[in-house]
Amino acid sequence: MKDKILVTLVGIAFLAFFQTSNISAAVDAAVSADAPATPPKCPVKLTLIELSPGPVLKQGDPGTEGNKFGVEGGCVFKHQGLYHFFTSEEMGDPYWVKMRLGHWTSPDRVKWTRSDTITESSGEQNGINLKAAPWAPMPFYDEQAKLWNMYYVAYRSKAKPGLNPGWYGNYDGRIVRAVSQTPGPNGLKGPWKDVEIALEPDWESWKKNGSQPWEGLQGVDSMSPPFSVGDKWLAFYGSCQTQGEKKNPAYTQWNVGLAEAPAATGPWTRCATGNPMPFQADGYCENPIATRLADNLYVMVCDRGTIGYAASSDGVHWSRAESVEIPEKMRWWTGRTTTPMGVIPESDGTYTIFFTAPNPKFRPEGKKAPWESLGFVRVKMEIVP
Repeated sequence: MKDKILVTLVGIAFLAFFQTSNISAAVDAAVSADAPATPPKCPVKLTLIELSPGPVLKQGDPGTEGNKFGVEGGCVFKHQGLYHFFTSEEMGDPYWVKMRLGHWTSPDRVKWTRSDTITESSGEQNGINLKAAPWAPMPFYDEQAKLWNMYYVAYRSKAKPGLNPGWYGNYDGRIVRAVSQTPGPNGLKGPWKDVEIALEPDWESWKKNGSQPWEGLQGVDSMSPPFSVGDKWLAFYGSCQTQGEKKNPAYTQWNVGLAEAPAATGPWTRCATGNPMPFQADGYCENPIATRLADNLYVMVCDRGTIGYAASSDGVHWSRAESVEIPEKMRWWTGRTTTPMGVIPESDGTYTIFFTAPNPKFRPEGKKAPWESLGFVRVKMEIVP
């Protein structure tokens, strides 16, 4: 009850904030990477209560056999009393290309059991295989069809593309929709069947004066689980202009936009205005996942080198991105975290956010970065005046 009251109060405050500000009109206009709108301050604050004292899934744990580089991204949610972790497993060489999509479960956030493999890549770098590197599995339940669906990224890969300076390790990303062949709520174990391409690079994202010029060679690099807004569905998707040299600032300008559809399963089209979303001045935001906590409150977490988050009253207009503050002395990882994987409401009124991060205690031979491990934070939510 306490949790529901807090969510309602936060939602009311946020709705009033937008109704009394002129930000909505500004964000309704088309937004480009050259002239970003200024989003409002986030009226929700997530404050750290608990940090896992170390990684809860790390190299050497049962189920990680044969995994050379770790786990990165995906999503975590609760279903039938268990935490479900769907993730990208970095199995071997070529790095970030030889991949496996895995499914793990835990009753308590700490002890994890590998459940099954969704798909495994060939790791081919011939520039032909459209599914050379699968990433970022995002399951969601289709209430109408009573089926679990999943969006995941499928990249092409090309080794040593000659004089072209672009990043062809993973490029031309497309979003695949897969469907569990086991109907009903118990279908999370699959098996999964690919049924269509849900979103891919198109003419508007490639032509010189297209409506989505911020997208680039990387293609579509992520797609969040869809969330309902009125009678339609929205989902975040991302891209980066990796076709330039690294000295070009756009090379590391990861951004996200919104796509819309009449149903959670599509068909998806890019929103004509508002993309990329102006979460912060430098534009960096990757792999966002939105959770609808009430009719007028959506909270999103994203990778911005930290555990980033933002809020919205309507799922369309979003606040500036903030970060969960974690004292340096508490961190068991090196450098930045990689990907937060959703906001999970708990029975005590707190929220759990899982994330992946490099653990310095596990550094595979010949690899500069440590093994990517899984950890979590537990946070409380409060209204910021």
